[in-house]
Amino acid sequence: MPGWLFGAAEGQRRRFRAILRATSRRRKRAPDVKSFSHELNMRGPLLHRLQQRKPRVCVNSPEEFIGAIRTKFIRLKEEVDAELGVFARDLVAALDKADGGEERVALEDLLVVAQRCAEMSPEEPRRRLPAPPSAARPPTAPLRLRPGARRCRSPFALIAD
Repeated sequence: MPGWLFGAAEGQRRRFRAILRATSRRRKRAPDVKSFSHELNMRGPLLHRLQQRKPRVCVNSPEEFIGAIRTKFIRLKEEVDAELGVFARDLVAALDKADGGEERVALEDLLVVAQRCAEMSPEEPRRRLPAPPSAARPPTAPLRLRPGARRCRSPFALIAD
């Protein structure tokens, strides 16, 4: 106990001892790894209410929902067509430089597939998707390998005859 405290009043001594007890205890060392489990719930990290995903458009009927999907397919088809145009230009440039017959045939096949994809309507890829069991629509012809195509060499080897 410090010497200057001996002459102090008894109340001040008790207060000083309480402060010493509170501040001189062994401190618990902080763990090296911080746990974030308090931030998790059953669905993962807690999100602020404004950050939670909400539907952008209020859909009141199946027709509105299908219309929204069609609009999205049309927009995405326009983006794909732009990319296909760039791809076709690259293929034509590669065709001009191609020497071998097999390489040239493969590039021509890719060009044909790119052209078919560009001519495809936005609804056609959706029609080729497998239908749910409850939907009644006519079956579409499955894609077949062209004669002489090697399996698993290129995804563009699939061409519907």
